[in-house]
Amino acid sequence: MNLNSKGQLNEENPVHVFWIRYPEGGMRKELTYIQRIFAYGIKAQVESADKYKLHFVSYRKQSLYLMRSPHDNKFH
Repeated sequence: MNLNSKGQLNEENPVHVFWIRYPEGGMRKELTYIQRIFAYGIKAQVESADKYKLHFVSYRKQSLYLMRSPHDNKFH
């Protein structure tokens, strides 16, 4: 999740996608421009105040939902 300095979800870009390089000690590495635009990037649409519809740029048919849980008040 992409949080701002106050710990709140960034509404314009709620998900930050990156690589975790386990052979390199688990360091994070940003996606390249080509990976972000054509393969692994995520597009987000606001459905309601605490609900986002997400899909990979490479496959629009399958949607994922990011929403606030009523049990612990966190996004899942």
